[in-house]
Amino acid sequence: MVTRLEKSSRLIDKATVLAKSGNWGEEARKINTSIIELDPKNADAHTRLARCHILLGNLDHAEQVYEQVLKIYPNNLVAKNNLAKIKKNRPLFTGDKLL
Repeated sequence: MVTRLEKSSRLIDKATVLAKSGNWGEEARKINTSIIELDPKNADAHTRLARCHILLGNLDHAEQVYEQVLKIYPNNLVAKNNLAKIKKNRPLFTGDKLL
């Protein structure tokens, strides 16, 4: 029987391979989500997941993931810096009109 730790380790290996090959698509999103379900405090999985969301065009989700990281690890520089970039570079909208 595969333990939770073994399953998490295998998923981390897959996520790392995908990240190193520049694959940040749906498969990477699903794998990193699974890692977080097994280990909610895995900051690397959170930051990889946020990157997936950014590259998939889901800035709101990326922002939420970085905020989750900062609740767990308030000094995480990757999350701080990337969250600041999202907030700085996102156009401001009100309804369907650009401010």
